Amino acid sequence: MNTMLTTTLKRRLFRTGVLLIAVAAVTFIFDVSGLLSLPVTMLGDETTLHTLARVAVIGCVLAAIGSWEQTPSNEQKEQHHDATI
Repeated sequence: MNTMLTTTLKRRLFRTGVLLIAVAAVTFIFDVSGLLSLPVTMLGDETTLHTLARVAVIGCVLAAIGSWEQTPSNEQKEQHHDATI
């Protein structure tokens, strides 16, 4: 895969993940403080708190995938070492 495309995709995943975490946190704070009135259930029988937690967890996973750096394998390290000698 193209390095520039991979970098752009990772950056977007990270930003989307952080945005989802922030939206879930702000929504939770507004709901607890009474500034925003959310229904007791949002998705079927699931409570609003569970839905917000699900959004935050998805955000964490996306941010983790976006910030993941692949380390070179031992074989790649040996090839690089052989090429520099």
